[in-house]
Amino acid sequence: MRERLEERQATFYFIVLGFAFIYGYFFQTSSSLLEQWIPFVLAILLYSMFSQIPFFTKYDFRVNLRFFFALFAVNFIVVPLVVYGLVTFLPTEPALRLAVYLVLLAPCVDYVIVFTALGQGDAKQMLFATPFLLILQLIILPFELWFFVGSEALALMQWKPFLTSFLWIFVLPLFVAVTIQYCMRFDSPIRKIQQASAWLPVPTMALTIFVIVAPQVQRMANMKEEIFAVIPIYIAFILIMPILSVMIARLYRLKKPAERALIFSGFTRNSLAVLPLTFALPPAMQSLAMTIILTQTVCELVFELIYIRLVPKWT
Repeated sequence: MRERLEERQATFYFIVLGFAFIYGYFFQTSSSLLEQWIPFVLAILLYSMFSQIPFFTKYDFRVNLRFFFALFAVNFIVVPLVVYGLVTFLPTEPALRLAVYLVLLAPCVDYVIVFTALGQGDAKQMLFATPFLLILQLIILPFELWFFVGSEALALMQWKPFLTSFLWIFVLPLFVAVTIQYCMRFDSPIRKIQQASAWLPVPTMALTIFVIVAPQVQRMANMKEEIFAVIPIYIAFILIMPILSVMIARLYRLKKPAERALIFSGFTRNSLAVLPLTFALPPAMQSLAMTIILTQTVCELVFELIYIRLVPKWT
């Protein structure tokens, strides 16, 4: 049952997205009240994501080393260069550019594993690599933002709200997930909690999409220009990265399943996981940043459905 839900998760998200737009359009007052639940829902979502990452699994570095190097090259060398080139075509609106950098520079560490499996990629290697991707992006992302966005744009961020949201929405769920994985080796009831957590990612992702999108529907009508500006950038990124990922995979002489995994990692981004960072922006800019990040999520889901069929034939 859970496997079938994961296989159809993209379609499920689109259905929820449709309901969110309808609800947000017809029930404006009640949908706006959903905003106060966004931090809480995001915290549950991030816990559900972190709970699926094997933090205490033994890794065979001799087997995975070339894949890890290729993964690093794609996500932390190639992607920043591509994103920097694409962002030059955007308006100079600081919040808009900052949101695009946030969402495109952060590699996905959760549902990319499912889509990799659906695209006949090496989901096991992708799963083993997720802790490293998570740690690396936490370390590297602030430097990338400082380098690409500049100190003036970063000065817009209010660091006290950011640190508060980061601790409660990101650090706490991560700590709980790691603690449960550590303790489940010694305690059977804890193991049951971990097993139950495996059901959370898809429902919590759907709930997050609904809670975030519904309050934004009316505001999106006032952001058409910004949305239409970023859509070509997102599509260009999704089209360019698979080609460059294949080139990197051939350079590192990866086998076909690992090559497919690299393709999915290259264009799949950590969109909803970076949403807490938007709380560091001034209130007037938060809605724009959220909308820009959610637009990327929608574009990505469309191409995930295409690539799970195209990538096995192409590679």
